[in-house]
Amino acid sequence: MEIEDKVFVLTKLVEQCSRNNAKAQMQLYRMFSQSMYNTSLRITGNKNLAEDVMQEAFLSAFEKIKNCKTPEHFGSWLKRIVINRSIDEIRKKRISLIPLEETLPLADDSPEYNPEEEMEQEKLLEYIKKAITLLPDGYRIVLTLKLLEDYDYSTIAKDLDLAESTVRSQFVRGRQKLLEIIENLKKEQNE
Repeated sequence: MEIEDKVFVLTKLVEQCSRNNAKAQMQLYRMFSQSMYNTSLRITGNKNLAEDVMQEAFLSAFEKIKNCKTPEHFGSWLKRIVINRSIDEIRKKRISLIPLEETLPLADDSPEYNPEEEMEQEKLLEYIKKAITLLPDGYRIVLTLKLLEDYDYSTIAKDLDLAESTVRSQFVRGRQKLLEIIENLKKEQNE
């Protein structure tokens, strides 16, 4: 299906959803549920919570679908709802970022890690996915929002109600911790 056709279909579905058409809602759900679940899971780190967030986000989106000004951007609009709800759930659960004094010092002279030289691309992706789940909550949340959702530091800081400098530190330290976990996973695999 060409891009123009997809935009047309999406626009029609959003219009139908604004009239409470259950079939159109189900089609949009099928189109976007997996990616929205994955987005929430990366932020919350909990499968059940991610499922709940995703379901609630869809319900909210269908209730407020008339607020979606550009139907062709429904996915982006929905993703923002999912991210906001995921962050709200994190706040409710009082998941906190690791205090700066408890983190490892930044190593300026740490060797560069070049995974492409040592393992296949698919293997690296497996390590990264597993490593992300092993990160402390604060690191995982900041890395997910920055690397996977492409948020800038100021947006993350605002969403998490933190100082931008804290978010930057969490990102750098989280990335460093992610590389350490990947190295450990790789060593375990080779043993």
